[in-house]
Amino acid sequence: MKKVISIILCLAWMGFIFYNSSQNGLESNARSEEFLKSIKKYYIEMKNTVKKPKSVESFKAYKEDKKADSSRDKNNNIINKNNDTQVPKDNNNVSSKNNNSNSNTVKKSNSTANDKKLKFENYLVRRGAHALEYIVLAILIANAFWQFGIRNKNVIIYVLFIALFYAVLDEFHQSFVKGRTSEVGDVLLDFSGAIFGTITWCFWQKIKGTFKRRFSKTQNNGI
Repeated sequence: MKKVISIILCLAWMGFIFYNSSQNGLESNARSEEFLKSIKKYYIEMKNTVKKPKSVESFKAYKEDKKADSSRDKNNNIINKNNDTQVPKDNNNVSSKNNNSNSNTVKKSNSTANDKKLKFENYLVRRGAHALEYIVLAILIANAFWQFGIRNKNVIIYVLFIALFYAVLDEFHQSFVKGRTSEVGDVLLDFSGAIFGTITWCFWQKIKGTFKRRFSKTQNNGI
């Protein structure tokens, strides 16, 4: 039963990779941007919950500080209004126009900077998703070989060959999808993820083996 489940898991994950690569460029970008926005939203919510005061006394102090800040803002607004009434109308119009133009340029520069930042973050998310897909694939393939009793050092070669072959096929398939490209860099990234996944699996098997040996020794000593 474990053998069948291991093969099903490998095929299901390959199908998941194929499904992700079969989406066009706009859909793929929209999904990654939505995922990135949800992570940012969750991070901001967690940050705000950590910043909230925990005790009742600190909460009261926090509210008093907010009231003091609001009263200061009101006083500043009154002073600014009095200063504005003393300035002539022509100067006010010129200064308001200059302020509006300056604010528009600042907004445009901020929006372009935010767009560049979002594109770069989206690029990192997509690269990370590429690597993660093949990390999981390598672990599942190695587990399938393990379940079939193939546990020698050649398993690493088999796993890496299958992962590399599937990465090449996946990139070839992407060349026919609208808005997607086939790049050698993506194949190398996928293969790097497969290497990392294989190393992780080997390290886990080594740890598991040492724990089993120690547990069996303690049981034998107890008997």
